[in-house]
Amino acid sequence: MTHPTAPPSVGEVAFKYGTINKQQLDRLLELQGETGGSFAALMHQEQMATPYQINLIELLQEFLVLRQQGEKFGQIAVKRGFATKQQVDLALKKQLKQFREEKSRRMIGDILVESGVITAGQRQIIAEEQRQIEGDNPVPQQGRDSLGKMALTHEERRFLMIRNQDKTFAATVIQKGFATKQQVDRAMETQIKAFKRHRAVTLLGDVMVTEGFLTPGQCNLILADQKSLNVPDDQSEDMNPSENKINITLSPDAMEAWAEIPEPGISPATLTILKAAMETKGISHGILRAETLQCCLDKGLPRFILARGNLPVVPGTTRVKYLFDVDAKEPIRVKRGDLLAELEKIEQAVPGIDVFGNTRGKALPHRTEPSVFNCGKGVRLARDCTRVFAAGSGTPFVSLLGQLHVFPAVNVLDDADMKFGAIETHAALTVSGILTGAYPVKAGTVKAREIRDTRLESLGDITVSIGITNAVIKTQGNVRARYIHNSTIEAFGDVIVDHEILDSTITISGRCLALKSRIIASTVSAKGGVSALGVGSDVTEPCHISAAREEHLILALERIEEDVDLAGQELRNLEKNIKDLGKSIDQVFKKMVRLKRLYDAAKAEKARHQTEPKDQSTRTAVLVAALDKKLTSAINALKNLNHRKRTMAQALENLNKHEPATRQRSESRVQALERNRFQLLEWNRQSLGLAQIIVNGPMAEGTRLSGPFSSTIVMQTCCRATFTETPKHGTLEKFEMVCKETNPAKT
Repeated sequence: MTHPTAPPSVGEVAFKYGTINKQQLDRLLELQGETGGSFAALMHQEQMATPYQINLIELLQEFLVLRQQGEKFGQIAVKRGFATKQQVDLALKKQLKQFREEKSRRMIGDILVESGVITAGQRQIIAEEQRQIEGDNPVPQQGRDSLGKMALTHEERRFLMIRNQDKTFAATVIQKGFATKQQVDRAMETQIKAFKRHRAVTLLGDVMVTEGFLTPGQCNLILADQKSLNVPDDQSEDMNPSENKINITLSPDAMEAWAEIPEPGISPATLTILKAAMETKGISHGILRAETLQCCLDKGLPRFILARGNLPVVPGTTRVKYLFDVDAKEPIRVKRGDLLAELEKIEQAVPGIDVFGNTRGKALPHRTEPSVFNCGKGVRLARDCTRVFAAGSGTPFVSLLGQLHVFPAVNVLDDADMKFGAIETHAALTVSGILTGAYPVKAGTVKAREIRDTRLESLGDITVSIGITNAVIKTQGNVRARYIHNSTIEAFGDVIVDHEILDSTITISGRCLALKSRIIASTVSAKGGVSALGVGSDVTEPCHISAAREEHLILALERIEEDVDLAGQELRNLEKNIKDLGKSIDQVFKKMVRLKRLYDAAKAEKARHQTEPKDQSTRTAVLVAALDKKLTSAINALKNLNHRKRTMAQALENLNKHEPATRQRSESRVQALERNRFQLLEWNRQSLGLAQIIVNGPMAEGTRLSGPFSSTIVMQTCCRATFTETPKHGTLEKFEMVCKETNPAKT
């Protein structure tokens, strides 16, 4: 029995990430043997790392323990049939992603419950079984190999590099008498606090100038002495591209280009390196906006799309023509049997262009299928597949991904809770009372008095007359409410709030408008910009406000990639079963061959003994009896093996029969998801971002403001200001967030 290796110590993690070297690790082990102290305390005592570095290493080590516990939890969930291995793997990926981005240490059980995979009761059952298995002993780790999965983020690497440079800067400041050691220590604490709370990477010199401990001239003088006055803000820009080889792959029709970034080294991949790789590959057309690519790099995605071409339009093919106003501001009513859409022939050809800029005139498989309707709920396809009719009365709607629905009207005159029961999916839902979290809700459009404690997915607009509390909402439309408290909102449209946004996370492709309200203790990322009466307060956690970033698009693309992976899982499992079964049949056949040889040898030996002289008849009889027994055993074994082989061969034949249908089903699903990605990127191409944050009232100290390429921290409370991202020092490659105070006399 093999025993799992013990979890890595804090010292081993520090050595893995280069915080200490081998000699320092040996010294720590020696000191620990002498004093019995912890690695963290000894590292601080020997001044081998800063307090922030030690905290980060301890956080990584704690997560490794949590990770292994989650893997054991997932194994029990799969064994009991509460979840599939794919669902557990996705939960583990989400756990790792949240740790990398937010440094949160979430239990996998909580993630599975939140995702609707298991119930709270099932989580309790699994946890109890895990406690019985583990007893009082902690779950061991996978060992040092698991450390490779815990790469530091781009911001963490930059911060650690800058902190190392700032040691020399701090010593020079004190040596020249420009500031006291107490002032330097205070500035360092401010620097660390800004990074831990807002992920802001700032030079010690900039902090000391802002705090008033140094003048800009003194700061520049010290930097000049260090010969680093002209060092770019992002040290990783000067790295050798070979340190981060970016692999660029293409779709078979050259209509999509993808970037594959391996685990980064000391310096992460940058936009400059990415552009150079595309130029080397010859990709020149349909490249996604720099804001999108930068967001993919910031989030540390290992694989993401770089460019997409224009599909050709071929004469004689057809396209969908809707017979109602798709963009109507007021709801349209249709009756059962009404014609909603039909196919019309395309007369004029439009050539396509691939990512290399080459003209493509021919139709492309699975990308150009204009004759296929994307039918949702409430619609009926004609027998000739050229028309779509309403299957019932309701409101026609075309989703962002081109799916046609007819929403039936569902009116709830009271609260939509456990007593009411499950709500019909994809309906025009109107709730006179409170929509609660008794059941997950998938709706067309939603109008409610209040939304509380629920998971809601909607294709259209969500309008709440009072407010949203403790909810998770994903919609392709707009969200409007008086207030949003402790909720997570993802929307392709705008979020409009009359009162306040409190302790919430909002990620949208439209605008966040809080013109008469404040945003407090929240994270808001709005591609279309942010406008608010006020941001933050002196008694709550600072806000993080982002504009023109593609956070929402990246979330949508990541979900499509997860669905693509799941769509191909059935086929991969089937192919693995076919391969494994084929190997088993080969092994059984080899056993049968060996057994047949043994049988033939025993049979020949029996024949030889039967021809021996009569005087040896007694001995011969004993040998012949033994050989008869061996022959009988061999015959029975051969029969069993032959039966087993026939059974496996029949199973293999059945699997091979199902393989074409499974392959077609999997490929069709993958192709549908790829079309969704194409449509999503086409929609995003038409949707421009606005790197502007307007605050008409007070903005609290500590608020972090971000654009696609830069960010800043509000060092002191300001009032009535507009922040925009502009090129830095007149360049076109570096940007900064610039504040422009609004005239108080203007409204």
